[in-house]
Amino acid sequence: MGSGSELKARRKNQKSVLPLSLPKAFELNAKTSKFSTWAPIIALLFILHFTITGKLIPYPIITIASALSAPFKLFTKHGVVQSISEITEHKYLGSSPAHGLTSYKARIPEKNKFIFPVIQDSNILKELGYERLFGVKSDSDNKNKNFYFYSPDYYEDFSKELKKGPNDDMKDMKGIKSHEQAIKNFKKNGQRVYGGNENPEVVLVTALNYENLDPSYLVKIVQNRVDYAHKNKYGVYARWAQEFIPIFQKTRNDVDLWSRISILREAMVAFPNAKWFWYIDETSLIMRDDISISNYILKKEALEPIMLKDQPVVPPEGVIKTYSNVKVEDISLLLTPTKIGVNTNNFLVKNDLKGHAILDMWNNPLIRVYSAFRRDTSKAIEHLLQWHPTLLASTGIIPPRTINAVAPPEDSKNNDDEFIYHNGDLLISFPKCKDLAKCERLLGPFYDQTQQKGAL
Repeated sequence: MGSGSELKARRKNQKSVLPLSLPKAFELNAKTSKFSTWAPIIALLFILHFTITGKLIPYPIITIASALSAPFKLFTKHGVVQSISEITEHKYLGSSPAHGLTSYKARIPEKNKFIFPVIQDSNILKELGYERLFGVKSDSDNKNKNFYFYSPDYYEDFSKELKKGPNDDMKDMKGIKSHEQAIKNFKKNGQRVYGGNENPEVVLVTALNYENLDPSYLVKIVQNRVDYAHKNKYGVYARWAQEFIPIFQKTRNDVDLWSRISILREAMVAFPNAKWFWYIDETSLIMRDDISISNYILKKEALEPIMLKDQPVVPPEGVIKTYSNVKVEDISLLLTPTKIGVNTNNFLVKNDLKGHAILDMWNNPLIRVYSAFRRDTSKAIEHLLQWHPTLLASTGIIPPRTINAVAPPEDSKNNDDEFIYHNGDLLISFPKCKDLAKCERLLGPFYDQTQQKGAL
């Protein structure tokens, strides 16, 4: 009885069997109750604000937070930090930005849908050299070799590039101004985006090399693209290949070849509403401005019958072939064949998720660093297509003369080859055009044809 009485008394006086140090999960204090009441309302207001304005955090909150951060503002060589969000920018973090539109916040909207570099700057850029366009550091193993990089303030600081050295010939203000403007133009290429009212369905993309080719030649190439785009209501996007030197120097890639992949990817940011991007090498000319690439190839009824199905990716006896049951709607990359593989001088990429993924995988440093791919974009994409069925299912191969007819050899009159240009073809390519003199001689007569009324 005694022990039973003790047990009853203990139960009567004890409030909980839990240790006093632990809170009771089922008991809510007043503060918790108030938070539970207001939390859904606050969340709903944030969602409503985001739905209306597209911004998650209301401007008054940002303003108050910025004001509260005033005592802690940082003073750097870039000036006072004006807001909390600004601290996250590359220049304040001291990191080098990944180059290009896909990473940099600032944009320069262009109403003109023909976006290309200032060709007149090419000789000045040659004179300036890479040292005045990028940050420079010496190779630890070879002091005579420089590595170039994008400084954190790459897009903003133009003054340091113009400091005079003992051998500089920029002695007058006019020369300094022209050099400074050329540097600004060079760097701003990566910020220019199309902001006009029209939405071109197709954008023509070209990488230009100001070191190998003369301004007069480059003008013809750009004019050729603009003439065709103007006639067919398309857009044009061209960039200097040299803008990407720091990226491809790291992996020892051929900038002439590999810059085209980066430029295509950035063209998709500059023209986000375009459906297709047509890369055209700087050694190629469009010969027929009366043929719309949309009607000629990209429409389902045009593309379906010309796609080469069961075509070896690496002819003539490659084991991996294009699928026989592929649907036109699933195609995001269009290539032409060569006798031993695929051609990447002229090709088409769709502006969709798969098109983006193909370019990103193609341009991945793990792919580019492989010795066989460093100077060969074609071998790189052939590898991806043969080892990744998903990419192959999104790729179509079309006859070579559709967008990549090759100029006939100078010493040959035989035009029967399925790869050789015939009068009336849409485009002519000059793969052997490797230097200025040869390019001018080969391309000149065909360019003159395009300028005549009723171009072939």
